[in-house]
Amino acid sequence: MNTKFEELYETCKIPLRRFAFSIANSRNQAEDIISDTIYYAYINIESLKNEDAFMSYLFTIASRVKNKIIRDNLKFNRDISPDEMISDALSAEEILDIKFLRAAINKLNPNQKEAIILSSFSGLSNKEIAKVQNTTIYNVKIRLYRAKKNLKNLLSDMRQLS
Repeated sequence: MNTKFEELYETCKIPLRRFAFSIANSRNQAEDIISDTIYYAYINIESLKNEDAFMSYLFTIASRVKNKIIRDNLKFNRDISPDEMISDALSAEEILDIKFLRAAINKLNPNQKEAIILSSFSGLSNKEIAKVQNTTIYNVKIRLYRAKKNLKNLLSDMRQLS
């Protein structure tokens, strides 16, 4: 593998993995997204004009790979439970909060879900999210606002039911 590509990828592999697992329907699908993303990023690396945009470049590819999977109707059953991703060091209440949050995020529409994951969990800026989602910064701000508002309502409803 190209040494420069390896160096760039090394700085982004954990955020890419988190993102892939956040948008995937299963562990296998997340691994497929990661491997396809690396493949497409590597063979098209010459199209990257700015190395500082490598993370956005990877997330854009990952998002497109996921969309292709949806279009091709390759939906798998979720074979990773939230429990597998939660640390043993957390309290029962923290684990419940994480489960509620994950369930609420999964109820958001796809654009809001992706925007909130990219912003809150992957740390991308609104500008970077706009590139990944192929939209304007203004639309990203709207998606994030609506996602947060919807999450607040969903979490409130879930808490009342528990």
